[in-house]
Amino acid sequence: MDSLLINSQSEEAFRGRFVVPGDKSIEQRALVMASMAEGTSYIEGVSPALDCASMIQVLRQLGADIKSCGTDTLSVCGWGAVGPRTDVDEPLDCGNSGTCMRLVAGLLAVGSGVYTLVGDSGLSQRSMRDLADVLAMFGAKVEFLGADGCAPIRITGSRWKDPNKSEPTSMTTEWESIKIDLTTSSAQLKTSAMLASLARGNVRLVLTEPFKSRDHSELLFRSLGLNVIERDLPNGLHRVVLNVKTNNVQSFKYKLYGDSSSAAFLIALAVLKPHSHMVVDSLCINPTRMGFFMALKRMNATICARYTNKYRGEMIGGITADYSHLRGVEIAPSEVPLCLDEIPLLAVVASRARGITKVRGAAQLRTKECDRISDTLHELAKLGVKYEEYPDGFDIMGLSPDAKSSEYPVSSEALIHLDAHGDHRLAMSLGVAACICRRPVELTGAGLVGISFPNFWTILREARVLR
Repeated sequence: MDSLLINSQSEEAFRGRFVVPGDKSIEQRALVMASMAEGTSYIEGVSPALDCASMIQVLRQLGADIKSCGTDTLSVCGWGAVGPRTDVDEPLDCGNSGTCMRLVAGLLAVGSGVYTLVGDSGLSQRSMRDLADVLAMFGAKVEFLGADGCAPIRITGSRWKDPNKSEPTSMTTEWESIKIDLTTSSAQLKTSAMLASLARGNVRLVLTEPFKSRDHSELLFRSLGLNVIERDLPNGLHRVVLNVKTNNVQSFKYKLYGDSSSAAFLIALAVLKPHSHMVVDSLCINPTRMGFFMALKRMNATICARYTNKYRGEMIGGITADYSHLRGVEIAPSEVPLCLDEIPLLAVVASRARGITKVRGAAQLRTKECDRISDTLHELAKLGVKYEEYPDGFDIMGLSPDAKSSEYPVSSEALIHLDAHGDHRLAMSLGVAACICRRPVELTGAGLVGISFPNFWTILREARVLR
C-alpha cells in the first residue's frame, strides 16, 4: 500500500485500549547481544516491524541461528567466542534501518573479515561519516561506496589479516583505554562503540555525549552482568564508562514491551480529536524515551503515565490521554535527544496548539530518512500551517486565541495530497493530521508504516477514527 485515501474520517471520538508492537530499538539490541552470546537465547514479544526483520536477516548471514518459537518469540543460537562468519560474500542488507547498520558495523569493527553493508534508497542518503569516526578508534577501516559519505559502506575489521603481511593490521590483545567524545547525542553511535568494545574485550571505553541519549544499551548490558557506569557532567554532558574484561556473553531470556515511539501517534491523536480517550498498555516507559510525552504535558495535555513494574532495568507501564486544549511551548536542545523520533509528530500537535511552539537543537533531523525538518514543514503548509524554519529547528504558528475548532480549516474542497517523503514516521504523523482535517486527504507513502508500526492503520480503523 503506497497510497491511502482518507476521505471519510469519522466524527466519533478516538477511544480505545490498545497494545502496540514491541520496542524495536530494544529488540534490535537484544538480537545483536543474543547473536554474540554462547548458547541459545529467547526473545519474547518481537515486533513485525521491517526494521527488525532486516536485523534478523543480517545476523543470520553472519552466522546466528534465529528461529521462530510460537507467534511472537525467537530463539537465537549465537556464534559465541567463534565470532561472526568471515566468509560472507553477499552484502549485508540493512533495509531502511539505520540502527541495524550502525549496530552491526560496531560488532564487525574488531572482527577479522571484510563486509559490505547496504540499505534501501532512504538509508543510502544518510551520512555514515560519524560512524566511521567512531569505528576508527577501534582500528576499523570504513570505506564509503556511496556518495557524500553515505552507504553502502565497506568495513575491514581490525583483526583482518592482510595477505601481504604476517600480522593483523592494527589489533592488540593488551588492555586498552578508548576515549570518544561525540559531537551529537546519538544512542546508535554510542551503542556501536559499546558493541565494538564488547567484541574486542580487554578495553575500557569512556564515551561522552553532549546530552544523555536513550539508554537501552546501558540497561541491557548491565542486566547481562557487564560493567557500565553512567555519570552526569557539568554543562549537561553525559558520560558512559564500559569496562570489558572478556568478550564472552552468556545466553539469556528477554521479554519486549510496547514501543513508546509507536504509542506516541495514538496518544497524539487522542489529545487532538474532541472527546477522545486513549489507553496504551504494556508499554516501555523508559525516561529517556518520554520526551514527547513530557512536552505534551507542558502543552497542557491531559496525559498520565503509570508505572507498574521494572524489567531488566526498563520501566514498564501504560499511558492514558484525553482530548486537550493545548498551548505552545519551547523545546530546548537538551530535550531533543529524548524525543528525536517524535519531532515531526510534535510539529503536527503544535500546529493545533494555541500560540507558538519553538524547537531548537534538532539539526540531525535533516539527515534521517528524509529532511525531517523541511519535509514536515512543507507538508503541513498544505494544511494551512504557518511556520518559520531554522537550520536546527522551527517555529510553528499554532491556533489564534479566537480559533473555534482544532481541525485544519482548509478552505478548498479539493483533495489534499500529502507525501511522506519515504519516511515512516512522517507517514504516521501526516496520518494523524489527516484524521483531524475537514477535507479528504490522499497520503503517498502510507505503506511505510510497516517499517516500525505495521498495524497503525488497522488500529485507527478499529477505533473508528478512520474508515
